[in-house]
Amino acid sequence: MADDLKTKLRTKFDKLTPEDFASVAGDKDGLTKKVAEKYGISEDEAKKQQPSLTPIDRPLLKSFQSTIKEKQWKRYVKNSSS
Repeated sequence: MADDLKTKLRTKFDKLTPEDFASVAGDKDGLTKKVAEKYGISEDEAKKQQPSLTPIDRPLLKSFQSTIKEKQWKRYVKNSSS
């Protein structure tokens, strides 16, 4: 189910970077603002564009953020040791 949400969000909002997703940290309003900013649309339009995020999905979005941070950390450690 978490992978479904990740895929849905990445596909729908392909202009958002992993860092953008990490910065919203499971916050639906934050995601709305980020989508509006990146796509140059109103927040109302951005809200309409979002896949339905049920209360169950919110922890999954936070999990997505944790996964991104972990990958960034691994990349940082790998680059630092070079």
